[in-house]
Amino acid sequence: MAAHPFEHQLHRYHTERLAAYLAEAFGGPPLYSAGYGDEANVQRIHAGNGVHPELDEACLAVFDRALGDVGIDGETGERISNYFRTATMAQRAFADGVEFVPDDLPMNYA
Repeated sequence: MAAHPFEHQLHRYHTERLAAYLAEAFGGPPLYSAGYGDEANVQRIHAGNGVHPELDEACLAVFDRALGDVGIDGETGERISNYFRTATMAQRAFADGVEFVPDDLPMNYA
């Protein structure tokens, strides 16, 4: 179930962009916003796919397992997991299309 978003060709710099976004979201340097876009850009990439709670929960479960696999647990693991859950749920606001994403969204910091 969680594989669905990855069954199509990803952007060739997906991993690099995701790393830059997460680094910035967790208080690191503004690599994403300096080189790739802003929060509105991120939301537009993911907008227009409808609401899919089963897929969301499957992806969140895989994300949590991945945190455990790399030894991120306890308070830090919970903080990261909660951030990812909040970010995932926030995307539902734009489930109906990119035209609903405002231009001035603030960065989704953890």
